[in-house]
Amino acid sequence: MPEDAKETVFLAYIQEMSETYSPSSLWTKWSMLKSMVNILEKRDTTKFNEVEAFLKRMSKDYKPKKSALLSPKDVIRFLKDAPNEIHLLHKVVLIMGYFGGCRSQELVNMKIADIDDRDSVIIVNVPESKTRTSKKFAVVDEKEFSTLPLLRRYMSLRPKGIERFFLSFRQNKCTSQPIGKNMFGKIPGKIAMYLGLPNPSSYTGHCLRHTSATALVNGGASMTKLKRHGGWRSSTAAEGYLEDSIELRNKTARMLSTLPSEDAGTSTVVNRRTNEEIVSSGGSHFQGIFQNCTFIISN
Repeated sequence: MPEDAKETVFLAYIQEMSETYSPSSLWTKWSMLKSMVNILEKRDTTKFNEVEAFLKRMSKDYKPKKSALLSPKDVIRFLKDAPNEIHLLHKVVLIMGYFGGCRSQELVNMKIADIDDRDSVIIVNVPESKTRTSKKFAVVDEKEFSTLPLLRRYMSLRPKGIERFFLSFRQNKCTSQPIGKNMFGKIPGKIAMYLGLPNPSSYTGHCLRHTSATALVNGGASMTKLKRHGGWRSSTAAEGYLEDSIELRNKTARMLSTLPSEDAGTSTVVNRRTNEEIVSSGGSHFQGIFQNCTFIISN
């Protein structure tokens, strides 16, 4: 088949998939398709410009839907009020997701050996994940709610001899069945449903990770600390939380609204060694040797 004919087939295939898949998913599928063509047919797919032009048009101005977030008050209320007989597993997932900023797959892979109970703190090791980097995080008790007793109670109900940390929880006890990624994706919606939040289905599997990162940003965390917490190697993903932080926008607005008045004084900058007289706007005289100094003279 000629190259132009094959590109036409690929373009029609991608256009059909665009009716059900987001642009980001289309790029992923196109990348997989190119890899298979390169391996099986040894064809150069870099010249398929029409397909990539179509994908770029689809991606323009596209904003992916983000999971709804739980507020710190939502987190506290669920941990304090939800009955353990029904929601103990959901509480433990919330604690791990909130304190660790964990992805769903990281929760799936978590093992009992990754949990280190040190009395006043529990240290959790997160093995290599999406970014091929491992990390650790700590879980501690706070004044508003106690997390460590919940974790210890769940661990005491787990059957011994099973490596995976998260197991199904029914009738106030754990079974031997490990929890899969799809189940983790449903837990934020169940938490939202218990709390009576609107549109519980909008709380997806990304909810806990986004909630954790947003709370950290609102608390004043730096970009470096945010990247370390989330395990991001690139700043692009982390910057999204800075842009979405309403608290940061409020802080910026408060800073701008409290700028000093122009009448408060006169600032004079001298960038050389000089011996001269400086006269302020208030008529005061200063004389001496100044070098690379900034003077702010208030009236």
